[in-house]
Amino acid sequence: MFTKKIFSIFVITLFVIISAASATNAQTVEAVITVKDITVDATSEMVDTGIVVMPGDRIDVSAEGSTQHGANVNWTYEGDKDKGDANGNFAFQKANQFALVGWIGDRKNYFQVSKMGSYENGKSGTLYMAINDWSGNHYANNKGGLFVTVKVTRYYEIKAEGTDAKAAWGNGLVMISEGDAFATDASGTVTYWEGGDPRDPDGKTGTMPTLLAPQINQSALIAKVGDNGNPFKLGKKLYQPKMNQSGWLYVTVNDEIKKTGAYTNNSGKLSVNIAVRHPRKTFKNPV
Repeated sequence: MFTKKIFSIFVITLFVIISAASATNAQTVEAVITVKDITVDATSEMVDTGIVVMPGDRIDVSAEGSTQHGANVNWTYEGDKDKGDANGNFAFQKANQFALVGWIGDRKNYFQVSKMGSYENGKSGTLYMAINDWSGNHYANNKGGLFVTVKVTRYYEIKAEGTDAKAAWGNGLVMISEGDAFATDASGTVTYWEGGDPRDPDGKTGTMPTLLAPQINQSALIAKVGDNGNPFKLGKKLYQPKMNQSGWLYVTVNDEIKKTGAYTNNSGKLSVNIAVRHPRKTFKNPV
């Protein structure tokens, strides 16, 4: 049996740019989401990367490691370059033998990672990865696996007018699993009202019942896990050795969204680094 222990680490870097212009109703966010050491086991048909990509996202993928397919011949994520395009004997068409491939939502429009460069996505869906295998063996005697890095560059808006708290959170960034280690650090400032005082991600001491997340310091950088998760303060630095719940990670700033005009004149720039570490996993040979 071929086994290998690894750590899976998610590292996400967010650059949150809040428009300085008055009379705007949204925060423009540039997010560079880097997910490292996604385990693509050669004995598994596919793996969910933990990212739902959106139209317009730029996706960059790289990988390291090797796999064995029956004959104990090592293959990299680029596959067998001498074979050219694969034919009907492969699980994924038009991809080199044993290459790393990906697809979004389904397998109709997959791409070969070793040749893709930067991929511009045109639809929404979960990003999957797999190792191209013979359809005859279909993972029956594979060994090993690859360590994949996915970088997604995304522009989106966090909208919050009136009492629309759901829109204020924006979209989920990356999947968190119970038991993961979680750490962040952040810098920069944000001004919540035109001409107001700039505040760092720690915000200001005190609470206000009209805030998006009561009992969170005023104007702090906050996050939650899952749609119904309890908001918690990210601030400048945070480390949790073990997360106690699973779900998508959402990030926003604590503002008075119940107050008329909230988010209409915010300004500033925040930079946030997020790291998620999964428990150890093992490559397994099913034979």
